[in-house]
Amino acid sequence: MPAFAAQKAKVVEDTELYEQADADSSSVESLTSGDTLLVSNKPKNGFYKARARSGKKGYVKQKAVKTKSAAPIESIRSSDQVEESSADEEETVSRPSREGSSGGSNKSFRLMVGMSFFNMRDLAALLASNGLSIANGIQAGAEMGLGLGNSGLTILLRAELITKSIVAQDPDQNLELNLGAFSLPVSLGLGYGFRISKKMVLEIAGYGGFGLLTKFSSTQTNAAEPNVTTLSATPLGILIKVLAEYKFNPKGKLSLIVEAAYRLQKSSDLVPADPEDANNGDDLFQVGGTGAYIPTPIDFSGLSVVLGIAIRL
Repeated sequence: MPAFAAQKAKVVEDTELYEQADADSSSVESLTSGDTLLVSNKPKNGFYKARARSGKKGYVKQKAVKTKSAAPIESIRSSDQVEESSADEEETVSRPSREGSSGGSNKSFRLMVGMSFFNMRDLAALLASNGLSIANGIQAGAEMGLGLGNSGLTILLRAELITKSIVAQDPDQNLELNLGAFSLPVSLGLGYGFRISKKMVLEIAGYGGFGLLTKFSSTQTNAAEPNVTTLSATPLGILIKVLAEYKFNPKGKLSLIVEAAYRLQKSSDLVPADPEDANNGDDLFQVGGTGAYIPTPIDFSGLSVVLGIAIRL
């Protein structure tokens, strides 16, 4: 590439350093919003000649960068190295390895579905005495992310639905039951993302919130109404996750995500809401049919694995 007078510029949207002044030409390097580079004083056909901080040279789209000075600051030849004229001219540069939510975009939206591996230890022990069990459930959710500049940090707002239902029978005790567990965790979190390759981003995040509408219900289908016994609560919840995001196209808006997380969400000890009322089927929660209920928490703690998509907005 011939010598050219240059000026400092800052990348304002994710783009590529192209081999030629043509968006269809090969990419020399991926550039992330916040990166600094040197560009020619005047664009031609919508492209600047440019050199990245890595030393690689090529062409960058005019609309993807913002120049910092109209005056030339140096002449670049193929063997030159980028030098700052003084400490006062230095800019704080976002490292290419840092990523906000969805690979550098300020805003993102994610949709997820997968499995939540909980076993409700206390309820499981209670049900086991009747030859019953309930564990693991389907999980779905959505998440909004707002990137905090070029820090790699993202504020995350997350809503999920976790549900499990089974039909159980115990012929010895003449029990026919529909058992169900449900929770709607809503939480606020903070994530840190970093790029590990041109198309792959990892994110680590922590959340805190509440398990709204959390309940466990038992319906004795072969008994007259009222035949539903319910435990309900709104417990606090904590979630820690690691997420991998694969961008099909570095310049595109759609990504595939895979997430592994651990949730800690357990209510205090509960008894049925109306212990004074006769309720067919509630002997499942009693001590040997004595009418005294066994205090039992609802526990959704456990691992989860989900797949989904992310959309940069």
